[in-house]
Amino acid sequence: KNGEPYTVTFTPRSGEAYALTLTLSATDYFPTDAELSVGDTLIKTHLLNIEKNGAVDKEIFKFSPPKGVEVLELKN
Repeated sequence: KNGEPYTVTFTPRSGEAYALTLTLSATDYFPTDAELSVGDTLIKTHLLNIEKNGAVDKEIFKFSPPKGVEVLELKN
């Protein structure tokens, strides 16, 4: 689409009515905006200064999956 972002909207097939709309980057499909609409409530999120795969201080975040859970390592 000539470098224009993509917009995708998700709605449930049944049950409570809501809509989640994501705006995806045309270059890598990473979400840049999200809108969640439920009834009379609309929540909008816009991501700025995105840093992908940035370093995380091991003192701040410790990954401890529950026992018996399979962990998949995804690499680029």
